[in-house]
Amino acid sequence: MEFVKKIVDWFKNFPENYWKKFTRSQKIVFLGTAATILVVMLAMVVILSNPNYTLLIGGLNQSQAGSVIQALEEQGVPYRTTAAGSIYIPASYQPDALRMKLFTQGVLGDSSKGFEIFESQPLGATSFDKQVRYQIALQGSLERSITSIDGIDYARIHLTVPKFTYYTRGDDSVTKASVMLGLRPGVSLSPDKVKAIMELVAAAVEGLDYKNVRVVDNFSRLLSDSVSGDESMGFATSRMEIQRLTENYYTSKVRSSLEQVFGYGRVVVISEILLNWETIEKESKEYSPVTRTSGIVESEQLEKEKSVDRGIGAPVGVDSNVPPTYESTIVTALGEYEREKTIRNYSINEAYEHVLQNKQGEILAKNITVLLDSTAVSTSVNKDVIKTLVANAINATLTSVEVDFLAFDRSLEQQYESEMQVSARQQKFIQLTIGFLLLISALTLLLYLLLSRLRLRKQRQEVLSRRQRFEQELLASVAEEKLTPEETELVNMMETLFHAAENQPEEVALLLRLWLNE
Repeated sequence: MEFVKKIVDWFKNFPENYWKKFTRSQKIVFLGTAATILVVMLAMVVILSNPNYTLLIGGLNQSQAGSVIQALEEQGVPYRTTAAGSIYIPASYQPDALRMKLFTQGVLGDSSKGFEIFESQPLGATSFDKQVRYQIALQGSLERSITSIDGIDYARIHLTVPKFTYYTRGDDSVTKASVMLGLRPGVSLSPDKVKAIMELVAAAVEGLDYKNVRVVDNFSRLLSDSVSGDESMGFATSRMEIQRLTENYYTSKVRSSLEQVFGYGRVVVISEILLNWETIEKESKEYSPVTRTSGIVESEQLEKEKSVDRGIGAPVGVDSNVPPTYESTIVTALGEYEREKTIRNYSINEAYEHVLQNKQGEILAKNITVLLDSTAVSTSVNKDVIKTLVANAINATLTSVEVDFLAFDRSLEQQYESEMQVSARQQKFIQLTIGFLLLISALTLLLYLLLSRLRLRKQRQEVLSRRQRFEQELLASVAEEKLTPEETELVNMMETLFHAAENQPEEVALLLRLWLNE
């Protein structure tokens, strides 16, 4: 209390004890220093009183953000929101601990309820009530499972289960399901992932075929259309996927190479790749005639006959006249002969050929269109050189590459740059304000030191002038009358004191202070 009382008394006596004794320059320095200190203190108070907001959670939709804001208002926590669904709170409220608390309260995280709803079974529940509760539990459990997939923020599932009792089933016995997916920004699901979600829902619901599951995302796109049970449709989808990947490959390859030359965002590449999906299967059979000297012998029959006491002549009948028989009559003696008969059966000469040519996925044609920003790239650039470079890079012909200059729309980029410039100007203004305050403080301090030094120098000059006048008066008095030894010693002592005060003022001031204390 005594310290506070002393400060209060000092301020009360300041005008009488100090202010009236100040010179005009001292008053100006004092007022400038006081104003600078006051401005700096006010700036520090404003900066320190503005809390440092940090991110609590981001990427919320309106319903989720409303639940979090309501919980924060109930707990008395200040907050700030953005259009992107982000919520900021002061760092002094421990965002990590508050986030965990909101999770335990069920405000954050998945609010779907699964089979835990059966932990509190109401009394007097009918079979229909149990069926509805089971359907709600099944929907909540599936929503949790789908939400755990990477890229999905939330999921909503609606099951259309036929109404039935223990005795009769409803007229419509087809079970259906609809799935609503909330995708994260920049995330897209491939047909394989969509089909996996459909299979997951169908496997968990009794009597549900995955073809009766419809999947929609938060951008109103029907994702289940990309999945079909028809094999031909599935093959067509895979064809489009392969073509899309091929076009993206050539687009990325050409764009990345040209952006290294002309700069990022100044090149647009459009690729159109024509793929071949032909499968040629050819079968042919060739039959060649059989001759007496060639062919595959299938069977052969040989007959021999010998007669005695007969005349020479050909055998009776038509066998000797029908080919391919070979008859020979050998006369051994009068009245004797021998006959041989050979029958050969040949297989037909057949040649079978099966040719299969699979050309699926082969590139038939490449068409590349390159657009350059005319506002950033000089139109004097030779188009033919660029066409040649692109054609050689992708192994295409010059006729399949087109290069042209167009003025790109830079409105979004200009808006972003203007926002960055405004932010930079604000930051620069804050820095200049702080620098200006520091400069004023430094100049005030420098002015005070300069004035103090001038005042000290003026006082020294006054002391020297007084000394000179005193020495002149003393010498004049000495010249008029002769001094005694005591007076001479006093004069010498005074000269010594003046000399010490001039050369060692600090020690003289200390000595005078000690004398005054004594």
